Amino acid sequence: LPAEAVKTQRASSPRPTSAAPAAPTQVVPKVPPAQTKEQEIELTVSPTPGGSEADQQLKVTSFKQLREFFRGQRFPRAVALVEGLVQRFPDDSEIRQWHAITYYRWGHDLLNTGNLQKAEACLKKARRVDPQNRSLHQALQHDFARLEQLRQRPMAQV
Repeated sequence: LPAEAVKTQRASSPRPTSAAPAAPTQVVPKVPPAQTKEQEIELTVSPTPGGSEADQQLKVTSFKQLREFFRGQRFPRAVALVEGLVQRFPDDSEIRQWHAITYYRWGHDLLNTGNLQKAEACLKKARRVDPQNRSLHQALQHDFARLEQLRQRPMAQV
């Protein structure tokens, strides 16, 4: 959440009336969803290096579209989008990160559906695209370990 939304949440959140400590819960800001999305995207997307206002608008619009593709699990469409963005903005580290995350998400989904060969290709591509991303590297390690477990399981049953 943006910092402003967190401040708004804290100021407008009612205090619990029970004596028992409340379990941590996610508090949703009292802002219309469209406005929240806009604020979140504007704060999340960094400026394109050397880019114009039109480039920045393209990046914001593309980020919104990418999120929708992820929500709908439309990974081939998401890959096509980020591949185009990488061609347009080859020096943008944020787009490189989106590129890697897109391949990771698709690979993770393929792993969950049992398409191991294609999952491995996507996970390797994610690692190749953004090798410096530590959190992505950890997630990839987990999925590669899981991939190996899934590959060994059928052989153990034979």
